[in-house]
Amino acid sequence: MSDIAGKAAAWAKESYGKATGNKEMEKAGHEEYTKLVGEEKLKDDQEKRERKLEKAKNDPAVKLADNSINQTKHSLQQAISAVEEKIAKWMGYVNKEGSAHEEKAKAAGELKLAQDERAKLQKQLDAKNAEEKEQAQKQQNQ
Repeated sequence: MSDIAGKAAAWAKESYGKATGNKEMEKAGHEEYTKLVGEEKLKDDQEKRERKLEKAKNDPAVKLADNSINQTKHSLQQAISAVEEKIAKWMGYVNKEGSAHEEKAKAAGELKLAQDERAKLQKQLDAKNAEEKEQAQKQQNQ
């Protein structure tokens, strides 16, 4: 049953119950109607949240912030791996020293990629800000 038909049927059931004095039917109709209205509202709210989230995901400022988090993560991994490598070397754990060195190198590579991505994102954000500033000036001049 479509939302409109369902709400109409529930409203009719509530109205008929009210008109005939059947409190159970009136209550059941009211509950059905309220449930359908609530479900519709939840669906609308969810769609709005999804649109806002999608818009935020595509915002260069949000991407730049996410990139900063990734850079921090890779820097920390690089530091942790360097410490693990030194400890393994002092303790004579050759296998652990080698794997820690590999992790450090991997983190360094990931950090470099994140830094390159940041430069690209910064250019996008600067272009977006310049465009918004230009549009604001055009609106002021009109």
